[in-house]
Amino acid sequence: MTPHEQLYTTQSPTRLFFRCALPSMLSMAMTALYTVADGFFVGHFIGMEALAAVNLVMPPIMMSFALSDMLAVGSSVQIAIRLGEKKEREASRIFSVCTLLIIGIACLIGLAGYTLAQPLLRLMGADPTVTGLAVKYLRIYALFAPVITVFFAVDNYLRICGKIRYSMGLNVGISLLNILLDCLFVGVLHWGGRGCSSSLLSESGIGHSAGLCAIFKA
Repeated sequence: MTPHEQLYTTQSPTRLFFRCALPSMLSMAMTALYTVADGFFVGHFIGMEALAAVNLVMPPIMMSFALSDMLAVGSSVQIAIRLGEKKEREASRIFSVCTLLIIGIACLIGLAGYTLAQPLLRLMGADPTVTGLAVKYLRIYALFAPVITVFFAVDNYLRICGKIRYSMGLNVGISLLNILLDCLFVGVLHWGGRGCSSSLLSESGIGHSAGLCAIFKA
């Protein structure tokens, strides 16, 4: 019996609920803490305009996260059902197709975000200084959208593999790493908006690799 089968078939529903829910709650709390810390470093070391620019691009970025998460959540349910029915081949096929679909959509979102960044952000009514900073930030995100969106989707697949604590540890570790990199790149090295983007891309790349490696080993 595999670890995920032991986890999901031998425990009572109540115990299983708390064993799955509490790590997810801690992960979300750490993500919220990272968001607050990120805003602090940007606002304190770069300036009010940079903080406004980051907040300006958050809606389209969060929409891309939500789209990838929606696909990952829906497909993880179907994968879990197939695993419960002992249909591992079908579960693997669903995982492969949905992962490729998430990457494909992320590439399209990245292309659209890079090419349409300026007109899109102008429609949001910000002043030219803030819009210029927001365009730079959004285009950097757009270039690496496939890596970032897959990282946010992988968390759902880790849980159905039975790697709940690994998922929690990965999210907590990545959030703490992002705070440290923000402190280094923005607070110490004074890289400005480039430092903020670099910390996001670094932690997403590490999380992306660590998450996929854990899934393929499951």
